[in-house]
Amino acid sequence: MVKNEKKIKKVCSFYASDFHLEMIILPYINEKLKEEKEIKIITEENLEDSMNVLLSKLNIDNKEQILNIDWNNKDEKLNNEKVVFVNGSRKYIEKINNKLEKNYENIEIINCYKFDEVKNDMVKINEEHDDILNVLKYNHV
Repeated sequence: MVKNEKKIKKVCSFYASDFHLEMIILPYINEKLKEEKEIKIITEENLEDSMNVLLSKLNIDNKEQILNIDWNNKDEKLNNEKVVFVNGSRKYIEKINNKLEKNYENIEIINCYKFDEVKNDMVKINEEHDDILNVLKYNHV
């Protein structure tokens, strides 16, 4: 009997401000929505206002779909096969990751770290992830 392995992909990203974070992740979210993936944001800080401001300045097709994402979500409950963005302090990200890794499979976790908090540990954090998200990979919003 072959046991199914959990398939959790972990990606990291580093940002300087909420607007910077949103500019980094928006093209990736847009791409995943085109692939009909479910997106969930788990955030320590409310990103709703800054995302509304950002989207008001952009001309993109799926603006409503992006606005319908809960940008102030604190609930880590989800279905499998989702793309989950985790944003907050390093301690918060580790706590949420532990819960997600324990309870779910077939998910992609994108951990978003504030540069000022982790600048001395970026290499170590990068080594703990499968990939790093940056605007060069998904620059076609």
